[in-house]
Parts: sequence; C-alpha cells; structure tokens
Amino acid sequence: KYGLEPFVVEDYGNMNASVHVVAVARKRDHYMTLFNLKKKRACLPGIGRGDGWIIPMNIFIETEQFIPQHCTLFENLGQLFIHSCIPGAMDKDYNPNQKPVSLCEGCAAGGFRKCQRTSEDQYFSSSGAFRCLTEKGGDIAFVKHLTVRGNTDGRRQSYWARNRRSDDYELMCKDGRRTHIDDWENCHLGQIPASAMVTAKYKSEQDRTIFWQLLNYGQQFFSSDIEGDFHLFDSGTWYNDLIFSDDAVRLMRLDKSMQDYRNYLGQDFINKVENLHKYTCVPVKPSKKSSSSHTSISLLLLAAIFILQLVV
Repeated sequence: KYGLEPFVVEDYGNMNASVHVVAVARKRDHYMTLFNLKKKRACLPGIGRGDGWIIPMNIFIETEQFIPQHCTLFENLGQLFIHSCIPGAMDKDYNPNQKPVSLCEGCAAGGFRKCQRTSEDQYFSSSGAFRCLTEKGGDIAFVKHLTVRGNTDGRRQSYWARNRRSDDYELMCKDGRRTHIDDWENCHLGQIPASAMVTAKYKSEQDRTIFWQLLNYGQQFFSSDIEGDFHLFDSGTWYNDLIFSDDAVRLMRLDKSMQDYRNYLGQDFINKVENLHKYTCVPVKPSKKSSSSHTSISLLLLAAIFILQLVV
C-alpha cells in the first residue's frame, strides 16, 4: 500500500527475528482456561498488533470462543469479555463504528489518553498488557513470551513491577492445559515476526547501508548495558517500548531476500491477517504519496537524536 520494505529488525537474543505470543493468567485463578473466557476481562497490547490482535483474534475463532459473521468481530469480542483494554480499539481506522466501548473500559489512562494506541495509556504494549493483569485490570493477558520474565523477579524497576514474582503467573495453552511461564515453547498461541524498521522501496542498497550504519553506530553507544541516561532498548521507569522494544538486545540488518514484506512476515502470518479482514470490514484508504518521505524524515530525526546525544 505505501511501498515500504523492512530492512532492520529487533533481535531478542534468539537471532531468528521472531517472537511467540502467549496467554497469561494469575496462578490462583486455576479454574480458567482458554476455553472458558466468557464474561472474563482481557488485557491486549493493542489493536492491529501481532501480539495484541492478530494472534489472539485467530485463537478466539479457532477455539470457537465466538463464531464471527461478516463485520461482527468487534461485537463478538464485546460479548465474549465483560470488559477489556485493547488500546486503539476505538480508533476509526480499525473500528469505524467505535463500538462497543467495553473494549476500552479496562484501560488505565484518563481523559483523552484513555485507550490510546501509544504509551499515553499505561496498558499499551506487551508490558502494558501484563501490567493490566498484575493490577487486576483483567483476568488474562496476551503478551510476548519474554514479557513475564522481563517484568518480574526484580528485572524491572518500575514501581508496578518491582515486587512481582514470576511464579504467581501461568501460561494457558491451546489444548486447555496450564503450565509454567518458561514452558512457552510447548504452550504458545503462535509465532509473529519481530518488530522491524522500514524504508521506502525505492531506496537504493547504498542508502540502506547508510541507514544501517547509523543505527548500528547508535546501538554501540546507547545499548542498555552502557552507562548514561539514554538507552535504545530501555524506556526507563515510566514508559514501555518508546523507541525500540525493551525486550530487544540489539538490531540486526535483514538479508536482501527478507526485505520483501511477504517473505519477512511469512505466509502463515499473512493468512492470519487476511482471515480477520472479512470480519472487521475496515475500508481500504488510498495510498498517500507522502508516506515515503515520512520514512526518510523519521530516519533523519533518529539521526539527529543520535548526534545530539553524542555531542552533549
């Protein structure tokens, strides 16, 4: 639609440019499984995201939590959960009718910030959805497999996370089992591609090399294990995933063959995305010519940030 291609990807320590999505619940709610979610409360990272929308919605359909008809997905979701926090669920670009409002009732922010698909809402992102669960905003959270470990047992210093214990939570599997959070390889809901940076399709290999050298230079100086106030992969005490994911350990350049979005996303993930289109009925907007320049501007802004940090 916009003529963009991925060229740099986050690495979470496994070097395979992917992450798994899991369903997490409090251990004491032992009666709950993926098959009895009716009238429960849900925390999802955000609408349109792989971890916060694509995988969970396909799981609900696959396990027959609801059977959607043409354009009824949001209505079905509102009937399944008594209330939810799905940041962005009232955005007209995703939900033209902006109903039901229960999809945002569980979100934490107040006023115009409530349910924003940005860090304006404290429950946005995978870490935000887990925070929603820990603060009893929901009974189940759909998050990345790294999220629980990354926000418990003293690994995160934010006030909401610093006293959380990983053994207070369990994963819920597609076969109805519940298991330890470290058993995600045998109890995940699906695999999604890692977050990536994109550039305009017409950019030459030389341009992409310059962009990559800038990013690589930046991560050498501002990775999370470097002293200082600015870190690429650490959003600090009050926010989550501001520039890159807090779970990321570095950036990797994609091979040329993987810079086609279809190869990068993979056919299985694309099928899941397309499966939801017939149930959401969001009109496709015409492509805007300015989108390519926005990508270049974003990279220039990032370059400015790096340069300013180096000279200050």
